[in-house]
Amino acid sequence: MEDRIFPCIYLKHGLDTRGFFADIDEENENAGVDPIARVSEICRNGAQGIMLFDFSEEEEEHEEALGMIRKITEATSLPVYGAGNIRTAADVEKLLEAGTAKCILNFSVDSNQEMLEEVSGKFGNNKIGVFVQDYNSYMLNRDRIETFASLILVDEDGDDDQMILEETQMNVLIHKGQDRLCEIRGKVDYAQLCPVKWKDFKTDANGLVPCIVQDHQNGDVLMLAYMNEESFLKTLETGIMTYWSRSRQEIWVKGLTSGHFQYVKSLALDCDNDTLLAKVEQIGAACHTGSRSCFFQMLMEK
Repeated sequence: MEDRIFPCIYLKHGLDTRGFFADIDEENENAGVDPIARVSEICRNGAQGIMLFDFSEEEEEHEEALGMIRKITEATSLPVYGAGNIRTAADVEKLLEAGTAKCILNFSVDSNQEMLEEVSGKFGNNKIGVFVQDYNSYMLNRDRIETFASLILVDEDGDDDQMILEETQMNVLIHKGQDRLCEIRGKVDYAQLCPVKWKDFKTDANGLVPCIVQDHQNGDVLMLAYMNEESFLKTLETGIMTYWSRSRQEIWVKGLTSGHFQYVKSLALDCDNDTLLAKVEQIGAACHTGSRSCFFQMLMEK
């Protein structure tokens, strides 16, 4: 499966700093950028999620950081994974209430190890991830991690990340600090999770099904495109609408050249198994003309 990219936001003093070890002095005006602007940039570049590290220290700053995290999660439909400044179950609850999809516990902190089972039981293991320093740390805690968490975060460092990948059936988020991003890798087969398999779709003579694309917020019909099996599976895998271009006879990731990506909110199949309905978050315009919707030529209205 292809790697899925989660750009990192390193949050300190209300800014996205230049990197994990960047100068984060609040007096330094060049220390970072507006996190909301960064989110817009991330969405335009076709990421599959955001990894957010909270570097706040004092309690007042931490509360301000939670407010900014809420603004970040409200500014995108991408999943935001949160880490940093987690000491208690209450911190986990606050981070999830701010809209993060997962809260990642640092297993270098003893209290985080101790509360893993508690927060997993309270919020669900699908909401919990674990950061481990190395392969040995993972192996020492393997059973608990794979029972009470759903994601492993690890720094790209030597062979440890690859060794963990070989051992676990879980998704692994590999942090590449120099690149300011994470790559999520794993063995989850999204096609197997889909309740209707492609072989049960009723395709046309070319192996295609039409896909109606709708804005998930206001219901506007944005466009009509076609999918083959490869583009359908890629859409499931990446969460970004991917089609088959009949004119170019090739796979087409919507937005790859324009930045106008379509992030999947839901996919549905009609009663005859021959038409898909996709509800998406549309970045920019859906139509190549620059119109929000391809259906802008009014022929009759009553």
